[in-house]
Amino acid sequence: MKIINNFCIGQTIHLSTINESSPEKIIFNLCKKSKIKGLRYSPNNIILPIIELNDQTRIWVFPNEINHIN
Repeated sequence: MKIINNFCIGQTIHLSTINESSPEKIIFNLCKKSKIKGLRYSPNNIILPIIELNDQTRIWVFPNEINHIN
């Protein structure tokens, strides 16, 4: 598996472990573990994980941050 910036595709993670990795400062809260499906670059070239969410995973996004997503 390829490891970039401590993220590995296919790795099982707790979303709470990547709270500070997003330049958009999206806050995640996790009920179950999730898997990293892939990686992408943010506009300022920070590598971000693409996360496969489980049925019981919950995500909260602060309203003032929504415009900065994608």
